[in-house]
Amino acid sequence: MITIHPVTFDDPVARAMWHDQQRELLARYGDDDAEADFAAHMADADLIVSLVATDADGNAIGTALVRWSPYNTGPGAAEVKRLYVRPSHRGHGHSRVLMGAIEAAAVRAGATRLVLETGTEQPEALALYDRIGYARIPGFGPYLNDPRSISFAKALPHRALIVVQARRVALAAFEALAASRARVAFVDADALGLSSPSLSSRDEVALAEREVLAFAAQSFRRRGLGLVVVAAERADARDEYVRVFRSHAGPGDVTIAVPASAIDEIDADVAIDGVEGGDGAEDAAERAAAELLAAAGW
Repeated sequence: MITIHPVTFDDPVARAMWHDQQRELLARYGDDDAEADFAAHMADADLIVSLVATDADGNAIGTALVRWSPYNTGPGAAEVKRLYVRPSHRGHGHSRVLMGAIEAAAVRAGATRLVLETGTEQPEALALYDRIGYARIPGFGPYLNDPRSISFAKALPHRALIVVQARRVALAAFEALAASRARVAFVDADALGLSSPSLSSRDEVALAEREVLAFAAQSFRRRGLGLVVVAAERADARDEYVRVFRSHAGPGDVTIAVPASAIDEIDADVAIDGVEGGDGAEDAAERAAAELLAAAGW
């Protein structure tokens, strides 16, 4: 049993394990890693999360980091760095747990793809990435022409938050995510089905909205925006949105949030309080959005 802790970029415990990893790689390959000093050239804004794993006694036994990729690896790509477990703690699946935490953090940040690099002298790493669904890709960055280098990638699911009958809250949720540097888009679904002459039925309007939303979702994803907040007057069944936000990574990861007053009418994941207009509405919307994002695990 291990516990995963987010730490600061300059955390001395994590940095010590990075140093241990580099010494091990030097012994395996006979020369320094091409990015041994990557941290010295990385801006704070590029960090998604740095993690340290501890055992039941609180001893640090592993580390991992994910950052926005600085290389030509596609819009929305994040790069895994410094996945390392101390030799005395290997063979227990700890690297897999760390990778699960890295993937979850990347999804929350709006990444659409993870990339990483390992090498021919790390057979345990090669086996791990094969097991957890990573595919081999051409080399990138400083490893492009290194015959010992092996690069991997994994597509991440598209994530959507459907906020029903609370547009002000939906917009505040988008703004909060944007302020956290997440890669996120906002859609006002109510405007998608407007037409003149009006469509013949509510079902026709709903179908048109879904078709336009599906197009927008794929357009956002191609531009590296892995999160979408949707303001909707009504909610279709979750399965419809799962299909709308489907990508080559699989079904969309969809959460539906509705005001408490409508909770009996819609199959929802999160109930929120409605926010009326007038004085203080913006502050109320921000509070409701913060509660919504926390409850939804965003």
